[in-house]
Amino acid sequence: MVPSPGPSLACALTWERAAVERPGRGVPLAEPRTGVDSSHGSVDAIEAAKALALSSSAVVAVSGAVDFITDGNQVVGVSNGVPMMQKITATGCAVTALIAAFVAMEPSDAIVAAACALAIFGLAGEIGMDSAKGPASLRS
Repeated sequence: MVPSPGPSLACALTWERAAVERPGRGVPLAEPRTGVDSSHGSVDAIEAAKALALSSSAVVAVSGAVDFITDGNQVVGVSNGVPMMQKITATGCAVTALIAAFVAMEPSDAIVAAACALAIFGLAGEIGMDSAKGPASLRS
């Protein structure tokens, strides 16, 4: 049986296409604020996420037009995806499951694993958008 390559291989294959950068170095911080739970953009939650990560010794992800992942010290931004993903029920649940799978495979580098999972999920949305005609048709 061949061992699973884990998220590192998936990240290596995806990294060139993904928009994963540190805030202020190319990631657009202005976000559209639409949808039921988006009276604030994800950038507005960075300081709270950093505090939560530090106090809980965990990695915290905040989703939005730009997803932010932090361990309390470093912050990584991922700006993949399409606005239609905000209109699809359970995308948050699905990406959380993907993050959990990636972190399970790379527990020593949870911030990178979470960033890769978010980037791949967003890229899947971008690929699916090529043939989508509306929220019920977004598939990849």
